Amino acid sequence: MNDALPEVVSEQEWQKAFDAMLVKEKELTRARDEVAAARPRMPMVRVRPTSGGGCTTSTGAADGGSRRGPGAARR
Repeated sequence: MNDALPEVVSEQEWQKAFDAMLVKEKELTRARDEVAAARPRMPMVRVRPTSGGGCTTSTGAADGGSRRGPGAARR
């Protein structure tokens, strides 16, 4: 990475560069919002009851356990 300082430009050139960066940042924000909105609509996998007859808790759901696909690796 180049540690040199950025080029010094006029206010007009800076404003043009700033406006272009702002457009990119807004695109990124919209894309991130789209992904965040889609996350709760992800399909779920039915959780099978345990064979031991013990209590089933929602702790697995807290870390995304109920949304893991078949054969997904555990964290």
